[in-house]
Amino acid sequence: MSEENKTIDQFGPQCVLETGSSKVGTCGVASFIFRAENDSKVKFNAGLYENGMATIESEGKLQIQGGIKAKKGENSVALFAHKGDMSIQCISNGTWVKIKGPNIILDATNELVIQGRKIRLGYTNPGKCESITATAKKIDLGAPKHGNMAVLLKTESFMKSFSKSMVADKVAAAAGASVGFSALENKATKILNKVSSLI
Repeated sequence: MSEENKTIDQFGPQCVLETGSSKVGTCGVASFIFRAENDSKVKFNAGLYENGMATIESEGKLQIQGGIKAKKGENSVALFAHKGDMSIQCISNGTWVKIKGPNIILDATNELVIQGRKIRLGYTNPGKCESITATAKKIDLGAPKHGNMAVLLKTESFMKSFSKSMVADKVAAAAGASVGFSALENKATKILNKVSSLI
């Protein structure tokens, strides 16, 4: 492809359609590029490239909508990756990737991975999340070092110190009663006060 085949169609002062260019851009040589710019110099590009990639780029906000006249229950917006992976990512100054709706399903036929430096289930306000249900043949919480689950599983450091003592069962019972599954926000320091009275 050479510049001799390059064609530019201009639709007013702010909109251009370019085809047949041999110029190599970020995504390679373009089959076509549609460019537009508003009065604030915010650019929008859509293009198809010789390497098979198609792109939609907006220097400002980009909004995709569908389903204004769709019927209830219809799939109004669909994204498919027939082969390969799909990525949704916040780059640079992005903070959150938000998915919001009355009911949300994450359905994996093989494995679902949720990972992060900190993971929270439920709201920040205690009691606002009404229930958490786990229905699995095997549930493994590992061996946490701190927190109420560590106390219940006897993996908390102060629980290990009583593991071979004659009051180990009483310590565990007192600790478990004070932290229960409905009070996971309690601190291990509150348990130590009750434990000390048993020794």
